[in-house]
Amino acid sequence: MAQGEFTKEEADATMEAIKEVVQELSRKKKMELIGHFNDIGLFIEAAKRAAPTEAEFKAKKQLGAHFAAWLADHNIDPLDVVAYNTAWAEFEAAQEAEGE
Repeated sequence: MAQGEFTKEEADATMEAIKEVVQELSRKKKMELIGHFNDIGLFIEAAKRAAPTEAEFKAKKQLGAHFAAWLADHNIDPLDVVAYNTAWAEFEAAQEAEGE
């Protein structure tokens, strides 16, 4: 998992790992740390709701690469915010036209 690339599947795997850790703790330690584990679980659940699935992430990554190539083909500087936003609108329109 790279920074900024957290997916629903990774959230599930993280929750399973936490459950395994908790199972290995003594009863006394579990009682001492229950609030912390609850907070961690709530945080991961919130992150999971906001995260894309692996398939959605890969599709978005491919679209980003396709858009980067489109910017290069049209000689648009990605650091030029106005040109970038205008180009994104044109790119989306072109994508929709291809899909029809």
